[in-house]
Amino acid sequence: MFKERNSLDNVLHFLTKTQKLELKDLLIKFEKEGFENLGYLPDFSIPEICKEIDLDIQFSIQQEAAENAARNNQTTIPKENWGVHERHCCKEHGCKYGTIDCPVTLGLVKQEYPCEDCHPTIETYHPVFDDL
Repeated sequence: MFKERNSLDNVLHFLTKTQKLELKDLLIKFEKEGFENLGYLPDFSIPEICKEIDLDIQFSIQQEAAENAARNNQTTIPKENWGVHERHCCKEHGCKYGTIDCPVTLGLVKQEYPCEDCHPTIETYHPVFDDL
C-alpha cells in the first residue's frame, strides 16, 4: 500500500526538484568540509540523505507521470501487472496499492472479485450460519 513517510521524507516532500538537487549539492559540500562546525554528529549520514533525495525525486517523477496518465484515462502500469489490480482493487473503493492510475479505478479493466470493503461479512453469507 503506502510507504510510511519518515521525518526526512516529510521534509523532502515539500521541496521542489530544484531545491532537492541544491540541497544534495550542499550536503555533499558539507560532508567534504566535515562536521567540525556542527557541534554534534547527526543520526544520519550525508550519503543516506542523498539517497533519500534521489528516491524522492524518482518517486515525484513517477507520481507526475501517473497523474498525467490518469487525467488522460490511461495508466503507467504495465499490462502484465494489471492482473493483481483486477483481483484486489475496486472501482468503487479504489486501488488497494494506492496508485493514481490503477487500471480498475480508471475502468480500463473490470475487477474480478468484490474487495474487502464490498464483500459481506462471513456471518451474512456463509451457509454454516443459515441454521442458527
